[in-house]
Amino acid sequence: MTIRKKVFLLALFILGVISFISLGFLGNMESVDSSSDEKGDKISFIPKSVPAGSKSKYDMALTMNEEGTFHLESTFYHSF
Repeated sequence: MTIRKKVFLLALFILGVISFISLGFLGNMESVDSSSDEKGDKISFIPKSVPAGSKSKYDMALTMNEEGTFHLESTFYHSF
């Protein structure tokens, strides 16, 4: 058997082992449904325009609980 053939078979073997291992890891992964049926209290948002040239200040706090639900608290201040 020539060296070229041995290197080719070794590369093919390594590729097979890597494929086998990666498929094993992919099979153990869990998918998470981000569109939950449990809808929280939602507040409707109605945008209000602000005149051009006004100064604005935003305070926002974004948190996520252990279940992966995001909670956003925001306050908007503007002066003319």
